[in-house]
Formats: sequence, C-alpha cells, structure tokens
Amino acid sequence: DAILLHNIFSHGRHIAAASAFADVAQKLKLPVISTNHDYYWERPEYQEPTNDFIRGYLEKYVPPNYKNVIHVSINSLAQKELRKRRGIDSIVFPDIFDFKQIPWHKDEYNADFLDNIGLKAHDLIVLQATRIVERKGIELAIHFVKELAKQKEKLIRRKLYNGKILTEESSVVFLLAGYAEKSAQDYLSKLKKEISDTGIHAKFIHQIIDAKRQKGKPKIYSLWDAYVYADLVTYPSLIEGWGNQFIEAIFAKKPIVLFEYPVFRKDIKKEGYTYISLGDKIKDRNSSGLVKIADQKINEAVRDTIELLTSETTNNILNKNFDIGANYHDYEVLQQFFEKRFN
Repeated sequence: DAILLHNIFSHGRHIAAASAFADVAQKLKLPVISTNHDYYWERPEYQEPTNDFIRGYLEKYVPPNYKNVIHVSINSLAQKELRKRRGIDSIVFPDIFDFKQIPWHKDEYNADFLDNIGLKAHDLIVLQATRIVERKGIELAIHFVKELAKQKEKLIRRKLYNGKILTEESSVVFLLAGYAEKSAQDYLSKLKKEISDTGIHAKFIHQIIDAKRQKGKPKIYSLWDAYVYADLVTYPSLIEGWGNQFIEAIFAKKPIVLFEYPVFRKDIKKEGYTYISLGDKIKDRNSSGLVKIADQKINEAVRDTIELLTSETTNNILNKNFDIGANYHDYEVLQQFFEKRFN
C-alpha cells in the first residue's frame, strides 16, 4: 500500500540504494514517505563529490523529486535547506518516543548494576548516553563534571530530588554508556587524555550496554538501565538532527545539562522544557582541537544544577517536562501523521 524509507534518499553512506528505490517508486506508483534524518550535505565527509558523475547522481536521486514521494525532514533547518538546494518541499516531523511504555525502574535484573561497574549507591552519577563522536561535544561535559565535583560539598547531606543523600565519601562520576565509532578513535583518545588531565572520576561502560538486556558473562544491561541509576544527564552536542538522548532523558524524568545546538534552539526550545544550559556559543578550541565554552557558562550551569538537584519543586518540573514530551513526541503523534496522509 505504501513504502516507508529512512535515510535512503538522503544519507551519504548508501547512495547506490537511492537509485534502486527511486526505480521502485516510479514503476509501482505507490505513495512513498521518505524520512530524512541526515542529508548528505550536512556532514563534512560527504560535501565534496569526487566527480561530475557522482554530483549528477546525487542531484537526481538524493533525494529524487517525484510526485508520489512525500519527503519528511527531521527539523526545520533541514527543511529550509532542502527547498533551497533542490526546490523540494518537505514536512517537518521530529523524533518520537513511546511515552506510554512502563517507566524504567530498578528491578531484579539491574539491581547489581552499580556493583558491576564499581560504584556506590551514594555516588552522584552523571550520564552521557550518546555514542562517542566528535559532534557530541563530550569535552564540554567533562569540564562541567570537573566543576561540579569541585563544588560537591554544596550537595553533601542534602536530600536530592530522587531521595539520594551524598556523603563525604560520595564521588561525582561521569558515566559514558555509548560506544566510540571507528572514525572517532582519535577523538576518544583525546577525551581520555582530557579526563586524565582534569582528574574527574569517569567510567566507560559501553562493553556492558546494548539495546536489550542479555544474560551471560559479562552480563549486558540495556541503555535504559543506565538511565535508571543516573542522577543527571549531560547532552552537550554541538550538532544534532534532532536529539534522541534528549527525549530519552525527558521520558526518564532526569535533569538535563545541554549545549543549545542549532536545531534545539530552532525547533525544540519553544516546546517549553526546563533544562540546565551550557549556552550556545563555542569560545575556542584547545591545542588538541577540543571545543571550549566560557568558564562563566560552566559555573552558571553548575550553580543551576545544584539548585535543581536539591529543590523540592524538581519532581514537578520533571513531570511537566515529561508531559510536554508526550504531547509533542509520543508514538500517537506519528499515528496521527499516518492517518492524515493515508486516509
């Protein structure tokens, strides 16, 4: 009845598939919804075609301009650029999430999560849930955690929003749950050096994290288990098509520290969430090429974090964030979109 495609007509990694699906779209004349999370021109590695044949191929198929193909852009900035480059109008449809699923919680399976990664129940856990790639700006989170750890005494013996109480023995721990892509190994090395230089307590746990739980040795936890034990989520991305981990943290009802990347400022901020801001300006880069923001912004973010972690109103704020996310990004929004297009 219809064909649904994700990134086949847009991403630079598999352009050979584009012509095949374009042929199918033309021959069958079925309605095609092409969801485009990443247009090839948005990534530096794909911006310079190597010859005229490739350039012409991209202009014809990536994406194709056919009457039976409905193009969906993930954000309004991409929508505008598609119209400018190809004269193709698209619909903006953002990331969605299942807000009606059972909330992630502590259970028999994940009860040993902290023990298995060498942490204590009274440690303050700052979760970085993204993959490790340079555009995620993880170095900003490292410097945030450094300053937060320096001000730990402001949290000791104060009850946090989730009931946790820190002690003198508590550590502020930066927990990195995502894996590093092959192309990001140099970036990973730079992050590890930055962690060493700053002296923060950090743990890389990607080897025991997967999309689903898996019993065995080692025991594999889902990413959702990491959210359960997090007190705070960092999301310092410099560039995002939309923001999966942002909406995951909203669902998990965790405070979020984020850098206000362009799509966040244009499409997400107006939805009305409460979050801790690292600003939207990069100050410069260090000798290793890692980005830096003004010390003042780090200090302001730490101040706001301490206030949010300890406020009696925080759970109300997180519940309101959840309600906003459900209103704009629940699966039901997608269902309504399909009903409108196919009825």
